[in-house]
Amino acid sequence: MNDRTGIYGLFNLDGAPLEPRDAAILALPVDLDARACASVHAVDLADPGAVQTDRTGDAVTVLLGRMGDVATLAARLGMDARTPGATLAREALRRFGPDIRHIVAGEWTLLHQEQGCVTLASSLAMRDRLLYAHKGTRLALGPDLRQLSRLSWVCGDLDDTGLLFALGRQDLRAAMGDRTVLADVRALDPGGHVSFRTSHRRAAPRALPARAPSWRGGFEDAMEQGQALLEQSVREQMWSDRIGCLLSGGLDSSTLAWLVARNRQPQTTIRCLTSTAPPGSGLADETPAAGIVASHLGLPMDPIVPDEPASAYRPTTALLRESNGPALGPRHYLYDAFAAHSTALRIPLLFDGQFGEYTFTYPFALWSLRERARDAVRRLRAYREQIGTPAPEQHFHVFIARQRLTAAPGPVAAALAAPPNPTRPPARGKPWGMLPGFQKILAAPASLALGAVRIAQPFRDPRLLTFFSGLPANLLQRRGQDRVPVRHILTGQLPDTIRLQAKGLPISPDYEARLIRQATEARSRIGRFRRAGIDEWLDLDDLDAALAQIAAGRACDQNQLFKAQLTAMTAEFILWWRDPS
Repeated sequence: MNDRTGIYGLFNLDGAPLEPRDAAILALPVDLDARACASVHAVDLADPGAVQTDRTGDAVTVLLGRMGDVATLAARLGMDARTPGATLAREALRRFGPDIRHIVAGEWTLLHQEQGCVTLASSLAMRDRLLYAHKGTRLALGPDLRQLSRLSWVCGDLDDTGLLFALGRQDLRAAMGDRTVLADVRALDPGGHVSFRTSHRRAAPRALPARAPSWRGGFEDAMEQGQALLEQSVREQMWSDRIGCLLSGGLDSSTLAWLVARNRQPQTTIRCLTSTAPPGSGLADETPAAGIVASHLGLPMDPIVPDEPASAYRPTTALLRESNGPALGPRHYLYDAFAAHSTALRIPLLFDGQFGEYTFTYPFALWSLRERARDAVRRLRAYREQIGTPAPEQHFHVFIARQRLTAAPGPVAAALAAPPNPTRPPARGKPWGMLPGFQKILAAPASLALGAVRIAQPFRDPRLLTFFSGLPANLLQRRGQDRVPVRHILTGQLPDTIRLQAKGLPISPDYEARLIRQATEARSRIGRFRRAGIDEWLDLDDLDAALAQIAAGRACDQNQLFKAQLTAMTAEFILWWRDPS
């Protein structure tokens, strides 16, 4: 039995029988007497109902996740709205081919096998990561990079190109494509479509949300439609009758808690989980604001404090495995605590308000004509004088070993040499557009699976992002307020102390204090990193110096804290990959 959510499959595309050892590695059932040439299985630990399979004749369709607006899709296909999801998905794939990604909304990943061809596809808001290895006529797929690396025909050595891209900031990661940290394993992109027949692989260009037509209506109508889209996304993801809301009391999380409570069924129970400062620490936290929201909505609230020993520098083995590469989430220890608490209460679904700043709570300032002219002059001068290009090390989240930068593989070197693409706010009267970071939030699965707990992020819904992209920027700036859209839709729904508040507190009150008090222990592991040869990848001298500063309370800024933390986390990943015991 596989212990990670995802689709697992093993295929010999030439019809030869499967290797029993390969099937055992992927924990797949194989009928050896029938000399099977294919085996596929799907698992969702948090949401078993999200796994649907259709077997019609020799065709097999596996749908992991849930499609959005099923009634409209069924009508378009001329089918009953009560038709099982996998059957609808099969017919949609046959009818629309790669265009299924633009037509069928929701969070889903799809596998279809028919007449010797295997097709993988995902929605723009892919629900779960799907990795695959294809060599000759052999195809293996699953959600677990470590598991796939154990196949005899897959090289398990870390790949220079993939790892450097994985450690890059967004401008560098944008060139990563479907690579992983293993050269023999690729990732199905969100909005991806790839098919395999014998030794051939054919990938359609990745689908991206199209920018909406410029909005011609008024502000009130825009907000009504935007709220309807967000509420639709929330309802589609309320598949459990036991729900948790990660509630900070800020505008993003408070909006989701309100919508979840508003759309609850009579049998639905909802609890709020709030990150809280350790007792006696004297640190300010989110509890007062979150308490106002929870009390107003009539919801119980649980304070969450990560265990004192939970390391910010050393991810758990479960996270190292789940991440399929270096884990770059700085507050991973807090999400571990959220997941553990939810598991103990048998709550399989958590709503997270991340990414609201790309639509309802983006605190942008419009660009004047003068600012746009100045920017054009600066870019022209930089082009003429060849200045303004960041140093290579500034493209990375970690301290990269200098020899890696001077001998970067071709694709990485080309990406590093590309001219910078600075972020710019919207101009008055112009459409909002695809805001800076849009590509980043769509490059990963829409919801996260932490063991038997799934975290939903409705603000990331491509339908919502697309709608806002067509709104004129000045439509959303009124009376000098920031975050106008969310303040408008919350009028009369939540207390004004919440609706009109400024930016809230950090999600993890003791983040900086935890990094300081754990820096000495993290520094003590550098000797082990050196013995394992990790300095071929990372600059351990820079890490040592940064950790020494942090331990002494002399860290300069958040960027220094992040870089030291993520470098240590990356070293732990490389160490674990080379010796998982």
